[in-house]
Formats: sequence, C-alpha cells, structure tokens
Amino acid sequence: MRLQIAFALAAGLLVSAPAPAAQAPQGPKDVTVTAIPGVVAADAKWRKFWDGPDNADGIVGTPDGGVIFAQREVNRVRKVDADGKSSILVENTHGAGSLGIDYQGRILAVMRDHPSVGYLTPEFKILTDNYQGTALKGASDLVVEKRGGFYFTESRRMPTPGAYYLGPDGKMFFFGDGRRANGLALSPDEKTLYLPNRENIEAFDILPDGTGTNLRIFAKLQGEGVASDGMAVDADGRIYATTRIGVQVISPKGENLGVIPTPRGPTSVAFSGPDKKTLFIVTRGAVDAAGAERTEPTAKTIYALPMLAQGFKGRAK
Repeated sequence: MRLQIAFALAAGLLVSAPAPAAQAPQGPKDVTVTAIPGVVAADAKWRKFWDGPDNADGIVGTPDGGVIFAQREVNRVRKVDADGKSSILVENTHGAGSLGIDYQGRILAVMRDHPSVGYLTPEFKILTDNYQGTALKGASDLVVEKRGGFYFTESRRMPTPGAYYLGPDGKMFFFGDGRRANGLALSPDEKTLYLPNRENIEAFDILPDGTGTNLRIFAKLQGEGVASDGMAVDADGRIYATTRIGVQVISPKGENLGVIPTPRGPTSVAFSGPDKKTLFIVTRGAVDAAGAERTEPTAKTIYALPMLAQGFKGRAK
C-alpha cells in the first residue's frame, strides 16, 4: 500500500529517545583497518586532512577532489582542496550547518540560526522555513536529486523528528514521524532513500513525483545503542554510515559488510579525492599547534582514507 505523504503534520505516536550527552574527545586513537573486500584494503591508513577550532559539518566532495563543509559558529563555508589548501568559500551563511551541491553546481544548505533550507550560491535564497505554515524547528541534513528537488531531515522537530522532500515546483512532502532523522542518503539510481532511525536504517522506494512508498527496515547497525549521524553512498550502492564505533559499511541488499574504525568519533562522511576514491570523515575534537587537545567544543578534525571503492560520481553526495 502506498505510503500516504501527509500535507499536515500528523500527531506522532513515537517519541524520540533523548540524545546521549556528548563526551569530551580524548584525543585520536591508533586504529587498524581490516580489509572489506572491494571496499578498503587491510592496513589502509587514515591521514589528517584538516583541523581547527571553528567546527566542520555537512562535508561534501567537490569535482576537483576537494571538500567543502559548513562552519556554523563563524558563519562560513570552508573549502579544502585536494592538496590540503584551505580557503573561505562563502561567508554570512545564516548559520549553515549541512551542505549539498545540485546538478547546476549551486551550493544548498540547511540554516540553523533561523531554521530553513535554501541556496548559498550563486546568491543567498531561502527556499522554505516552514511546512504548511508550521515553522521548521531545526533542519539537519540534505541530499539533492537530479530532478532539481532535494530531501532533508529535521532532527529537532519534537516530539518526533521527520524527513521532507522539497520538489523543484516548490511542493513539500512529509515522510512521516518517528525516525531519528539526521543524516540521509540516496541510492545512485535515486530510486531509494535511506534514513536513520535509532539503531536501524530505514528505506523508502522513491516514486516518480519524489514521494515514497514501501517503508521498511533496510539494515540494523552493529553495536549496542548506536545511531548514524551521517551517510554517503559509493558507485556500487554501498552505504557508509558514521557511528560511534566507526564507519559502518552496508551492502545495497542491507548486509553488514564491516566497520572501518576511525581515530576519533565520526559525524559526517563523504567521498572525494582523485577519481573519488578517498573517504573523508569529520570527527569530534582536534589538537592545537602544541599538540594539546583543544578545549573548544566546536573543534573538529577531518581525516582521509584511501579506498578500493569509488564514490558515486553522478552526484556530490
């Protein structure tokens, strides 16, 4: 039976569990990467790509092999080229916290100072800050699809978070209450939308109008009490989900293929680099120039890992 995509916020019966209190980073760990066939080679090494005190979120790969990410607290989008050169790409972002790049090269963002979604380039433009007149409470992440619309999540919507589709014609569809709704991903053929819901990843089949049907549990994450914060897909349709125990790799059939351990707790993930065969993660915490752990709660480190798998080239995320 087709999932009915309501045009009014339904009263949710499920209540999201409160997020666990964030723990102070304890510094990077030495980790050993074990082989996942076709995904990553044994003993592949993470390397530090960027770090700083001013946050990093919503990382997205760029066509030149670099990455861009949002720095909400300083109202910027920063770009780091494939060679590690860092520069400010956009300023005055209205608190952008997660990014996307559409098929015309425009940068989209979820704005968190005034919860909304819209374009940052080539000019700033809010696309929506409400759903059917009800103000957004805090958009979290987004992914763009080839028809010109995009999907986004709203983790701070209470009592239950949710997910939305904003079509190129401006019409919005609501994907229902109850999911944890932070990171999200589209399959390479854009026929399946993946959404986290506590320890599970759920899936919707996407219909021609951008709405969804056949809601189901697609995969169960490994580990006790884990949840996914960010997700990416590769060219073969595998899903990469950041969790507190590392990046979990899941096959297009929902099979757990393994966990890539990470030096710090990962939050956001993207493919980029030469031939899009490098996995980038944003992690909590960083060290200063003297090698001491930074005390700023916004400090982040980005690591890069060479991969056997290749990210999907047909879309930035």
